[in-house]
Amino acid sequence: MGLYVLPDLIADWRIRATAVPVAGARVDNGSCSSKLVLHICDATLTVPGKPRALSRHVNYVFADLHWGGYTVHVLADPAHPELPTTSLALDRIWSRTLTLLVAGGMLLALVLGPAIALFRRR
Repeated sequence: MGLYVLPDLIADWRIRATAVPVAGARVDNGSCSSKLVLHICDATLTVPGKPRALSRHVNYVFADLHWGGYTVHVLADPAHPELPTTSLALDRIWSRTLTLLVAGGMLLALVLGPAIALFRRR
C-alpha cells in the first residue's frame, strides 16, 4: 500500500490548494475498477512542456458509492508542474486518505497479529 498509493497521495496533499487545470494535458490509459465500494484507478498523465512533454503514472484507491464512469481533468500546481494529478484525485483526497489508513491498518494487523501471538506463546 505504501509504495503503490502513498507517494501520489502525499503529492496531491502538497498541491491540493494551488492546483489549476493544465491546457493541452491529457489522460492516457486511464481506467478504474470497482469492487463493491472500493475503486482502484490507474492512469498516465501527459502534460505538454518544453523541451519535451512530461508523463507521470498515478494510482488512486478510494471508497465511494458511485457506479458508472468518472470524468477527470488534469491539474497541476504551477510551482510544481512535475506533479500533475486529476480532478478526481483531489475531489476524493479525504476518501483516499481514510481508505489508506483503514486498509493499511488492517494489513498491518494481519501481519503483526500472528507475529505477536507467536512471541506470546513462548
